[in-house]
Amino acid sequence: MPFLFRTSTRFIIVDEKPRQGVFYQIYDKEGFLRPALIHPSSALTYSATLDHHDNLHVVVQNTNHQTAYYHSFETSPTKRTVLEDTKNMYQFENMSIQILVETPHLFYTVIHPNGNGRSLVHQSLNAASPMATHLITNLPLNCQLSYYVVEDTLYILYPLYEEGYTLNCLTFTENAYDSRTLVRSDIPISDWNMCLHGQKLYVLFTTDTYGHPAFHLLDTLTLKDLALPLPVTATSPSLLSYLDCLWIHYKDGDKLYTLFGLPEQEMFSIPVISSLQLPATLYNYYSLDHKSFNASKVYANLMSTLRLATLSSIDIKEIHPDLSPNLELSLLLEGLSLVSRSPVPSRTSTPIATPMPTPPPLSTIPPIPTAPTPPMPMPSSSPLSPTPPTAVPTVRSVAQAAKDFMQEGNFFEP
Repeated sequence: MPFLFRTSTRFIIVDEKPRQGVFYQIYDKEGFLRPALIHPSSALTYSATLDHHDNLHVVVQNTNHQTAYYHSFETSPTKRTVLEDTKNMYQFENMSIQILVETPHLFYTVIHPNGNGRSLVHQSLNAASPMATHLITNLPLNCQLSYYVVEDTLYILYPLYEEGYTLNCLTFTENAYDSRTLVRSDIPISDWNMCLHGQKLYVLFTTDTYGHPAFHLLDTLTLKDLALPLPVTATSPSLLSYLDCLWIHYKDGDKLYTLFGLPEQEMFSIPVISSLQLPATLYNYYSLDHKSFNASKVYANLMSTLRLATLSSIDIKEIHPDLSPNLELSLLLEGLSLVSRSPVPSRTSTPIATPMPTPPPLSTIPPIPTAPTPPMPMPSSSPLSPTPPTAVPTVRSVAQAAKDFMQEGNFFEP
């Protein structure tokens, strides 16, 4: 999967073209710059990240199972071989390079000598002779790992299949690491990704029962699991946090769909067709800026311009360097925020808080001249008798009138 990075002024794309190699390309307010080659031939896998100075770091495993580390592209590009497995004994997979503080770290999985499982291995790329540390030793033979960094803390999602199915999270810093189980299930768990929303981490994952998937959103703090209203035909769902909402994108056939949710209120919209349509590619995403929006994977269209799904239509945070902020939308959202924070007036309160003038004393108000009123005729029975009620015709009185009419010998001539 290609990588998409965002700095304060531009995007950086790292991708691969068959038979041409791995390259990076910059997109700024002027558009796309000319691609620059990183690795000049096909690769088995690659990974990339940015450091705290927005410098690019890349690892590439070539077809000879050699892994090289590339960095310092904008000054003097540097290459160094960090792993070599020409006989493919270890079968490196799930390779990822991450920057924690100022140190580049490499993570990958290796197969056990008996071929029955895998281990997750870590090594620092700063050390001259890096030590390989086994972080997890009981991974399944075929497994998918996800990596997500927030403020120099790395979160790694991984599955275990020992007693049922579990989804677990390894928290890794430069000084320590720890692991805990997030989800336990009797059916397979797959296709997960993580996103920071507010002060919480959420995980979107899929459970699959004989080809009938169900989609879930997990609060990693409370471990509360919410069902998501995605159709069974949805594929490759991703999470994105923007404007205090969680946005979920997924593909269904040849269309890209979007829905948003308020997980704290357990509310989700119905899915709608996204304004950004195919070709929309899913990218691994990373940025040091967690204020504009957050995601570990994003859908983007990189045809003539770079446009992110949903964000390009409602961009009020200058995410796209070549787009002007949507000021009208920003004003609308600010107005709605003010309305939501305003107290609701009670039914007994005065609608407009305007002081009313004090009325004069009754003795000073002159009487209103009126025309003389003729006396009303009163019933003869009593001056205090109420006015008799007006007779209201009913169905019964009409029927009685028809009967009387017929009893008097009335009939219609033929």
